[in-house]
Amino acid sequence: MMQKFILGSAVFVALAVAGSMLVAAQQKSDVRMDNGPSVMSVLKDSGRFKILMMALEDTDVAALLERPEPLTFFAPSDEAFQKVPKLAELLHDRERLGEVLRNHMIVGERLAYAELASRKTLTMYGGKVVDVRSDGRNVNDAKIEPADISAGTAVIHGIDKVLMENNDSKLRQAGETLEEGVKFAGRKVYDGLKSGAQKVKETFSDDDEVEVKTEQESTTKE
Repeated sequence: MMQKFILGSAVFVALAVAGSMLVAAQQKSDVRMDNGPSVMSVLKDSGRFKILMMALEDTDVAALLERPEPLTFFAPSDEAFQKVPKLAELLHDRERLGEVLRNHMIVGERLAYAELASRKTLTMYGGKVVDVRSDGRNVNDAKIEPADISAGTAVIHGIDKVLMENNDSKLRQAGETLEEGVKFAGRKVYDGLKSGAQKVKETFSDDDEVEVKTEQESTTKE
């Protein structure tokens, strides 16, 4: 009799625990539904982040985006990924790819576009610190466009550059520096030629003036 009672009590406790877990899971699911669509569903609906979605799923970083806590995610577009040198190597290196992706999100803060202007730097989930520039329009040299895409407790800001070392942004900066150097050298050469031409002009003008004066003096004497 005692064994049946103990067995019955154990079954009751197990059912109660299972019921509590089910209710908690349903409540968690309801909270996510009430908070709006997930980050992944928003990225999918946009159609501009196919490479990013593949990378997120391949590295399991997508799980971070499903957390119910506040989140800011800087999402590189397909065009941004296509500018990365040796993109295939990056996509096949899961460890490095995961590190790059974690450095595009801030977990615990939901920063709207208007709030970025008040920040000088941002510390990403992966530990990377990026600069906020152009009154919040850029993170490092990546332009934010579009901004403030709502995804439940998260906000997504599209960017046109991948936030990583040795990407096209560094090459572009080097190119711009070289271009400015060439322009500067060109201006120097032009200024030098212009200055030289002016001196030549002044020299010949002086000779002409002396020659005219000499002719006038000769005419007067005669």
